[in-house]
Amino acid sequence: MTHYTHNIDHALNTAIGKEGANPASLQQALARMPAIVSALKPRGEKGGDLAVLWQAEKVDDLAIIERWGQKIRDQYSHLVVLGTGGSSLGAMTLCSLLQPRFMASGLTTHFVDNTDPDTMDQLLAQLPLSNTFFMFVSKSGSTVETMMQAMLVLQAMEAESLPIAEQVLTVTTPGANPLRQLSEQYRIEILEHDPNLGGRFSVLSNVGLLPAAAAGLNVRALREGAKAVQQSVYNDPSNSAPAYGAALQYALLETGKTMTVLMPYCDRLEDFSKWFAQLWGESVGKEGKGTTPIKALGAVDQHSQLQLYQEGPRDKLITFIAVKNAGKGGVVSKEMAAKSGMDYLGGKAIGTVIDAQQRATAQALSEHGVPVRWMEIAQLDEATLGALLQHFMLETMLMAGLMDIDAFNQPGVEASKKIARENLNKAA
Repeated sequence: MTHYTHNIDHALNTAIGKEGANPASLQQALARMPAIVSALKPRGEKGGDLAVLWQAEKVDDLAIIERWGQKIRDQYSHLVVLGTGGSSLGAMTLCSLLQPRFMASGLTTHFVDNTDPDTMDQLLAQLPLSNTFFMFVSKSGSTVETMMQAMLVLQAMEAESLPIAEQVLTVTTPGANPLRQLSEQYRIEILEHDPNLGGRFSVLSNVGLLPAAAAGLNVRALREGAKAVQQSVYNDPSNSAPAYGAALQYALLETGKTMTVLMPYCDRLEDFSKWFAQLWGESVGKEGKGTTPIKALGAVDQHSQLQLYQEGPRDKLITFIAVKNAGKGGVVSKEMAAKSGMDYLGGKAIGTVIDAQQRATAQALSEHGVPVRWMEIAQLDEATLGALLQHFMLETMLMAGLMDIDAFNQPGVEASKKIARENLNKAA
């Protein structure tokens, strides 16, 4: 099943000149893919240390995820997910499929991923706590942001004498940790987070799928879409879309492309760009290596960033994710268009406008020597989103393999956590 098309022609120097990737370098990188995939594949078998690679094929956890989702949707009007980074961004990306955003079947989902006091105070003051379900999500069980939020929530629920054990669910790894300790004291049910699944790769686990199920999304289709992409990599490592994406990024480093821009032309993929920025930045930014992820949204950022991309430093690859929107949405009558003097919009659907904008932007950039990658989807649904998520997780892993770095650790994050703990110990 094809969920998206993937075209990198306008990122090669045969099309855009010296700023593009050298086809020979691209082919050399692709030639390394079978070995990289062969090294990853056994680690991704069930029980291996890379759970992300068997997550797409997993089915034995879906029934309990769907049961919890149904319970939350049937019994509550609000769902609050407390988590940060990978414990939040993946679920946000999935729930962004909804129209309106984060709302479905009477349930409104809130993602609280920061320790801004104003946000937390307002949320607790405005929510009907008795009609709200909470998820506490932390792989380590010691994430400061999540622990602080969770304790404030528990205090607020205690103040209203609410049945905490019925309205809260915790997701964390097995073994002793502060979140598990706190949850056990309140008899909160705990779902296990696979210790072999990094937070930024956890979107298709219970971390992301449970909020998605509560929102009424088809979690089985999400996994099926992901599975199709993963099988394409396993079946033909050198010719899959994720392999071409990684090889292109690697080849472009030779021409000084140290930034990678992800620019979907779809409001429902805005959170996808945020998810990608964490995935890419924490996975490939190590040992003085890596490329910097930049999130953008079309057509909005044509009016804020395009000038830089077109005439600024030639240090970027621009990846477009385009939805086939031509002919969709409301149509402006010819009479209305004439009243504004913009007759060329007469008889056009709003979807036709954004379709023209995304194609024009990509063409203008490539004609000015900016490397452009084009990804196009016919429609944005669960299967397609699952495919896109798995594509970029695999592309990230393969890029790390080409760079000879570990995609799955994050040593640079730990230093600031240590200093923050020291500062909190000193604070009044």
